[in-house]
Amino acid sequence: MEKKCNVFISSTYKDLKEEPSVAMEAIIEAECFPIGMKFFPASPLSPWDFIKKSIDRCDCYLLIVAGRYGSIDQDTGISYTEREYDYAVKKGTKIFAFLSSDLNNYEVDDIEKIEKFRKKVEKGKHTCAYYENKNELSEKIVKSLVLANKDNIDAYDYLYNLIGFLQEQINQLAEASLTTTLNLADTNERIRKLKKTNNLQ
Repeated sequence: MEKKCNVFISSTYKDLKEEPSVAMEAIIEAECFPIGMKFFPASPLSPWDFIKKSIDRCDCYLLIVAGRYGSIDQDTGISYTEREYDYAVKKGTKIFAFLSSDLNNYEVDDIEKIEKFRKKVEKGKHTCAYYENKNELSEKIVKSLVLANKDNIDAYDYLYNLIGFLQEQINQLAEASLTTTLNLADTNERIRKLKKTNNLQ
């Protein structure tokens, strides 16, 4: 059975009001499950502890970065978005990073911090994708997740399915061969009877 991936969506809020919804729809279109702040319930856990548990339950971490650095976590002095990214990297979660290619389309808060964060993401071990508008963002998310699912088919599952396919072909060939043999035997018997009836033996 094909595994459906849980995808954690990470982005800033004030400058990216529509993009998270676009990402959710794209993730669903790619037959994955979106996880994000929009779905968070009330919890006795602190926001950060709840975020960590949410990332822990996900197979992929999807980051959208535009012009804002985001809300600062008072415990660390860095933004929640950057802290989420650092945690996902540390955990070895699969990273899908999408960066706006034109900051003029977005409100910018701390240009020095956001540029530093963008460079950190660009230097990561993953490959970044750049988008100009919401439609392009959606298309690239769908394409990225679909290709990732194809590239990460479990080798055992592939071999198992291949063996099953080959066995089915073998069974079909054996059945066809048996049918041919029986038909040939039946034909020979009829010929023998006709020869006997007509005294041709």
